[in-house]
This record gives sequence, C-alpha cells and structure tokens, in this order.
Amino acid sequence: MPFTLQILQTSDQEAGIPAFQDILGFSAVMNALDNRYANTLKLTTGDVYISSPFFNASRDIYDNATTGNPQADQGGIADILINNELGWDVASVGNHEFSGGAGSFLNLVAPNPNWVNGQNGGVGIGPGGYPGAAFPYLANNLDYSRATLPNGLSVVANGGAPLPNTLTGSVVKDFNGEKVGIIGIVTPYLKSIADTGAIEVTTRDANGNVITGTTSVDEQVDSIIRNITPEVQALSNAGINKIVLMTHLQESRIEIALAEKMAALGLGVDLLLGGGSHQLMSSETGVPPLREDETQQNNGQLLQPFPQVYGSGDNKVVFVNSAANYRYLNQLVVTFDYKGVVSTIGDDSGPYATDIAGVDRLYDESITTLDQVKAKADQDIVNIVDGVQSFVNQQDGNIFGQTDVFLNGVRGDVRTQETNLGNLTADAQDFYAEAYLNEHNLLPGFNKLDISFTNGGSIRDHIGQFQVEQLATFNLTTLPPQANPEVGKEEGDVSQLDIANSLRFDGDLVVGTVTATGFLQLAEHMISSVETGNGRFGQIGGFNFSYDPTAPTGQRIRSLALADATGKSVQTIAENGKLVVASNTVFSVVTQGFLANGGDSYPTVIENIKRLVDFDEPDSLGKANLRPGRIQDAFAEYLSAFYNNNNGQQPFNQADTPQSEDKRIQSLGFRQDTVLDGITPLLTNINGTTGDDTFDAAVRDGKQFIGNNQLLNTGSGNDTVNVRFAVGGNNIRTASGNDTVYAGTNNRIDTGVGNDELFLGSAGGNNIVTGGTGKDNFWITENDALLPANPNIIADYKANQGDLIGFFSTSLSFGSRGTNWDYRQAGANTIIKAFGQDVAILNGINASTLTQANFIFS
Repeated sequence: MPFTLQILQTSDQEAGIPAFQDILGFSAVMNALDNRYANTLKLTTGDVYISSPFFNASRDIYDNATTGNPQADQGGIADILINNELGWDVASVGNHEFSGGAGSFLNLVAPNPNWVNGQNGGVGIGPGGYPGAAFPYLANNLDYSRATLPNGLSVVANGGAPLPNTLTGSVVKDFNGEKVGIIGIVTPYLKSIADTGAIEVTTRDANGNVITGTTSVDEQVDSIIRNITPEVQALSNAGINKIVLMTHLQESRIEIALAEKMAALGLGVDLLLGGGSHQLMSSETGVPPLREDETQQNNGQLLQPFPQVYGSGDNKVVFVNSAANYRYLNQLVVTFDYKGVVSTIGDDSGPYATDIAGVDRLYDESITTLDQVKAKADQDIVNIVDGVQSFVNQQDGNIFGQTDVFLNGVRGDVRTQETNLGNLTADAQDFYAEAYLNEHNLLPGFNKLDISFTNGGSIRDHIGQFQVEQLATFNLTTLPPQANPEVGKEEGDVSQLDIANSLRFDGDLVVGTVTATGFLQLAEHMISSVETGNGRFGQIGGFNFSYDPTAPTGQRIRSLALADATGKSVQTIAENGKLVVASNTVFSVVTQGFLANGGDSYPTVIENIKRLVDFDEPDSLGKANLRPGRIQDAFAEYLSAFYNNNNGQQPFNQADTPQSEDKRIQSLGFRQDTVLDGITPLLTNINGTTGDDTFDAAVRDGKQFIGNNQLLNTGSGNDTVNVRFAVGGNNIRTASGNDTVYAGTNNRIDTGVGNDELFLGSAGGNNIVTGGTGKDNFWITENDALLPANPNIIADYKANQGDLIGFFSTSLSFGSRGTNWDYRQAGANTIIKAFGQDVAILNGINASTLTQANFIFS
C-alpha cells in the first residue's frame, strides 16, 4: 500500500530579536499545516537556540525554587518551552546547542523540578517544574559516555520510539504500523566550532584523525557514510524501509555531496533534511511565495528547486534544506510505494513564510496585523514570547550611540565580503583592547595594536531595519535602527539590545603577537572558504588585503598591508602573495579568544596571549558597564567614545559599500587591487653610524631595514645585523669593527676589518660571504637540525689570519669526519657536507690543506 507522509521541518531557529514576531507567525503557520494530512512528522534539524538576548533572558525571568539565588540562571529555558509547544517529534543536534557549553545543553534537555515560572515574567512551566525537551535529540556521531548527565536525562539505545529527555542516534516513528526510521548526524568538525566538553565526536577521517573545518568535503562525507551505514543496515534488518537522515553539516554543499554519494551507493536513505547553512530552498516558480523581506533573493544564496532529488529508481535521495530564525516552515509531502521508495512529491511542498503575509495566505479570513497573527498562534507560545519580550525590551532603552546608516550584519554578506558593521566591530576591538594594552602593559614593546580581526560567523544580525520598496522585485531599502518610543529610543539610536542581538556570543577578547608568517596564514584562512559563505570569513581592522577567489586555497592573498587609523595602507607585508618583510617580524593583534585558540579551524599562530577578562577594566573605559573584556562591551564603549550625541558627536555615517568598492578586503573578482597604492617606498640604501648599531630585519624600529634587496652600510663600530628570516637579496657591508651577522638567503655580505662572527647555518643559504681582514668565525651550521637549504659561499677563508670554520651547538667533532660530516675537493674549491647535504663552499681552498686546527666545534 502506498504511504503518504507530511514532514514539517525547520532548522536553526536561533531566536533573536526578530523572533518576537516570527515565532508567532511560525506557530500560526504550523497550526495551519499540521492537520492537512493524516500522517505528519515534525522534525527540526539543529540549533534550536543560540546565545542571544532571547536565550539569556531565561536566566532572569525564570526562578529557582530551592536555592538562595531566586533566578534559574539558565539560558534557553524559554526556547525549549516554545519548541515543546511546537510539537517536534525529533530534533537533531546542532553546534549552537552548545552555545552555553556542554553542561547547559544537557541541562536544557533534562527536566528540572526546581526551575519554575518567575516573578520577572517567565511563564510556560507547569506544576511539576521545567519539563526539559519533550523530544529526543539525535546525533549518531556523538559519544556521551564521559559526560556527566543531570538527573532525568538518559542516553538510550538507537532504534527505539522517540522519548522526551533522551539522547540517541536514531529513533523509529510508528504511524499505525508504518514505521519510519530517523537518524541524526551533526557536523564532523563540531569540535572546531563548539565547546562540547566531554562529549566526543566519533566521525574521523580515514586515518582516524580529528576532522576540522578545513578537511575536504569528500573526506567529511566519507566519515558520515562510515558512521551511518551500520545504522541504516540495522533499521533495514528490522524491516524498516523508509529512512530519514537529519543532518546539521553547516554547509549545503556538504549535504548535497552526501545526498549524491548516498544515492550512488544505494545506501537506503530516502530523505535528507539539512541544517546549519541557513540557506533557503525554494521553488523556482515562486510558489509558495517568499517573505517580503527575503535577502537571499538578491545575494545568490537561494537553493533551487524545492526539493532536490539525487539518483533515480530505487536509489534516489530527496534533499530539503531550511532557512533559519523561524522565518519559514518547510512542508515536504512524499508518498512511498510498497518498497519504501519515494514515488511522488506533493505539489504543495515548499517553504511557507511566517511573516504576516505568509500567515494570511493560509487562512480564509484576512490577516493584516500582528495581533491577528497572535490569535492564530498557540497561546502558550504567545505568553512565553511576551514574557521574554517584556524583559528584553528594557535593554532597548540603554543607548550607547547613534548611526545614520544601516549596519550590515546580513549573514550572506558578513561571511563573504567586507561590511560596515564588520569594520565597526574590528575597530571597536582595537580601540578597546589598546586601552587594556597600555593600562596593564600586556605586550611589552607594544603601545598599540597592529591587527584586529573577527570572523563573520560571530556577527549574527544587522543593526537597522529593512523596508520593502518594491515587492514585485524584492527591492529592499535599508534604514538605521527603528525607534522604540516605549523605552525612549529614537530612530538611529544603537542600544544594548541592538548590540547583544548582533554580537550574540559576546566572545572574550585577547591580545597577543603573531609573526609575519602567521599574519599571512590568518589572512589566507579568512578567505579560504569564501565561496561557501563559511563563518570563518574575516572582518578586519588595522590592515588591508586583496585576494583572488579563483586561486587554490592557501594561495589566494595577493597583497597584504598594515593600515593607519584612516584605513590607508602604510606598510607592505606581502606582494604577489609573498612576504616582503622578514618572516619572523612580530605584530600585535586583538581578536576573540575562540579564534586565537583555533575556533573555526583558525591556525593557532598567535602567541603571548593575554585575556582581557583577566585584568581590571581601564579607567579610560567604563562608560558602557557591560561585561568587561568582551566584544559587546568593546562595541558599546567605542560608540560611546566616538558616535554619541550626548557628547556632541556626530552619528556613525559610513554606509555599507558594494564589493566593488570595498577597500579593506578587496576581492579581485569584483575590483582591481589597490591595497599597495600610495605606500611610501622603503629606503633602498641604509647607513649606520660610527657607533655600535643593530639592524634586525624583523624588528620594526623605524630604521626601514627589512632585509629585502637593500644596501646596508653599517659603518664602523661593533655592529649586529640579522637577516636570518628576511626575504634576502641584500648587499651588507659592516666596515671596521668586531661585527656579528646572522645570514639568511641570497645576500652578499662583506664584514670588512675586524674579528667577526658570521652565522650561516639557517634559512635559504646561497649567501656570498667575505670576512675581510681579521680573525673571523664562519659558523656554517647553527645546530644539528638547523642547516641552510643551499650551501653558502665563503669567498675569502684565510687560515693565516686565524679564520675558523665552525659547527655551532653540535654533536659533531673533527673525529666524526666521514660519518655525519666531511669535506671534498671540487675544482678549485672545497665543499663541506653535514648531515647529508652540502652546507658551505670554500672558494680557492685546497681540501688537502685543511686540518683540525681550521675547525671549531661548539
């Protein structure tokens, strides 16, 4: 017998401020669709909540009946209560389930009789206390065995009926004898983007290595296939021939690749319901219609058609993906034949908008107001939302500054291009952290920060409003934040609520140092997945860069430069993708601790990390009085200092620009590279003094010596020159004095008169070195592992002046010649070999004349 099933699905509810209206519309749409078919399965594919003002309000509006603290002090209670009322049969785990940490997630799934309705407006909890999640959470690739579970929460065996307050990998839903198997999977790189505590991710690559955000799509898909295949087989062996896979894989391209692979393998999964990417899947016909304020209509993020079918015959997989934030409810109507194969897809399948117009289309009577939407929504949900909104609304009256323009935090933009909100956030970090830097001397030697960056994924929403200008063409006008007369907020005011809603994670800020090599690696990572809209995309301050989006990952940066306070590039760091400064040049940096410690798979190249939360807030700050040391406080302090009309200042007025006009982050797919234009060229000829000078290419001391194809005359005196990690190609002359030179790559070095120390045992080698008059030590290796890539040429080794050939910090000795080192004649020269490679050439020296007296081993 054919079996028809209606699936109502969403993902990434992640309630923020827009949810105060959209949850109500979502509930009304759910009520309209719920009873259309006899068999309905309600599924949500991860990120039921996210850290936000909505989430955090639960800490204060619900009470704890048994402790001295009257508040429950647990975020997300209202989120779970709302989703209980929506009636989900199953939820799969997403990364933002861990917004408050692993313990918070487990506590929200578990019941707690001590959490009760609160005096500050929290409602929805019955007489028995907080019920926990009324649905199971699925993730077949999570291991909870080392986690401490709160009372009332259970990890149950796969393949059972859906139960509240449970964690498992799969369940079976029975529709009067027709059984549907449901499996859950969370992204294999969950550990890179969430703090899961003792909860382990079991999907690994083929060699057993932990998967990160930089692991290839194919390898991620293969890890999932290896994980779910036994579970699919177990369900099939139990006689279940209709299988749904719920995924939260962050990127729709991974889910599409998974659908293709499962269809090609004939794995037995019929439906794939995605989550995590926020990408809206819609019909190409525009039925059902999209929301009037739909931004994905214009920025190329839409997935079409709805649904997408991969494979054919008995081996097809139907894929559906969902938009986020309660903006749509997906309806997928499928009919299975007697073999459990999808035979037809209902014409009414599609994403149903939850705005007022979307609700209106589903009811016979005309619905044109929010009050009418509320009347169609579940009244328990209405009451819970009202309780949260009344509390949160107070934050909208706490004003820190003003803006005349829309601050662009739209997901599809902050993850693919420079935006004005991204710039403002990075500049705020820089301003705020510099106050800490100087108050507490956090990075000795630095009194300013060179580099500020955050990731687009940390910016969760815009600050401002959309206005529909032409509905037929989805032409949206952007405006500053709207007024809220109830709390005295005027149009253009930026409130605590605006900031908290946009920068929801409120990440802690850190300062540290990074080398030029690490700096370039960070920039490369920021744009390594721009084509997928990944959250790692950077928003930056203090520097500019250009990149080629068509180049291979890791080779995309073309130009990289430090910038001054006006945004003008002032020092070239990389040109044509290559460093032009010494690779060990050190820069100061501020970012969020999450990124500094490898979150979003960022390279862990930042050193000397200091967390601002570990230090007292500087006296120069304190105007905002939010949580010190964190991004929300930084943003509020920055607005208060520079864009506050109470101080007679003008509002922020830097409108967002199209990608073709972006200056900090220049995509060469949209514009020409101007990053290095106007930078004052460095001196090509540099002179020292008659005193003891130090020229270190890695030290930014104002001498303009960076060790890149420069002529350096140090003058007399006992001078030190270090070009060990510089680009090279220099002509270095130290004149008279006992000088020390650390050679690097492709330099011409003449140390003149004096007893000189020349360290030649690192970097690229191929230096031509003249010791001149005096007793010189030529250290041709610097330890047993630190060897030049190419042999260095010693042009004037003079034994009669006491010159020595040295092996520094070595296990070698003259007696070990012939084992790990040796020398040989090559024409008129002697070549010295160590540890399997040539390290030095002595011009004009006959090897037979060399004795132990010519060598030194240190």
